[in-house]
Amino acid sequence: ARHISLTPENLSQADYSAIMEWRKERYANAGDFIFVFSGDIADEQMKTLIATYLGTLPTNESYENYNEIVDGFLPGHIRNAFTRELEIPQSISVNVYSAILDYNPFDMIKADMLAQILNSIYTEEIRMNNGSVYSIHSEAIVMEYPLGLLQLQVNYFCEPGKAESINQIIHEEFKKIPQEGVEEERLAQIKEFMLSKQHAKEQTNQYWVETIAEYYTTGYNAFTNYTEIVKGISVDDIKEMADRILKAGNRIEVILN
Repeated sequence: ARHISLTPENLSQADYSAIMEWRKERYANAGDFIFVFSGDIADEQMKTLIATYLGTLPTNESYENYNEIVDGFLPGHIRNAFTRELEIPQSISVNVYSAILDYNPFDMIKADMLAQILNSIYTEEIRMNNGSVYSIHSEAIVMEYPLGLLQLQVNYFCEPGKAESINQIIHEEFKKIPQEGVEEERLAQIKEFMLSKQHAKEQTNQYWVETIAEYYTTGYNAFTNYTEIVKGISVDDIKEMADRILKAGNRIEVILN
């Protein structure tokens, strides 16, 4: 299945009455809803508010499950280069590597750490040494449904006409990791950064709402043992993760000139 992009043209085809019917149907049974609250909450006051506003929602004995719609990436190397006139002359590129990945804390943290390592390498090798890249960012995204799928994305803006050569550097530097690994000093710096970022996130209500909701919907615990897992990941673990992604052979390369 492929998603349809929202445009002014197809928005006019939307049926407002049907949308309201779907909304009514979705909220007709709150029996399997999960409500998560985080913050400086007074227990007794919260119980009263929950009883007043949530306890009156309609429920029945039926519980729903999702339909598996496989909306993954096309296999192999997919390349799309096109031209658009931009107000500020520049090239924009997105590289997406994808692979099947188990939805578990160890693999997910390894994937995130690999993305941070690539971010560090690309900043040095491309932005600082090359000078033609305005900004570059790597990120690992893992989805559980309908199957464990990892997307490792590398996005950047650069001088016009430089994207082809930069994408080659991106791929070559990635391929070095399964062969040569990464420096222990770089790995230690990335671990320190990730633990510092995690500590900052734990001070926010948003983190706890997302973490608790994730646990109750998927069973994935993003909090317990996070520090121990980060500290225990080795260079060999990073090499294995990079090798697994590259051996999958899936890469989408998009260039806007």
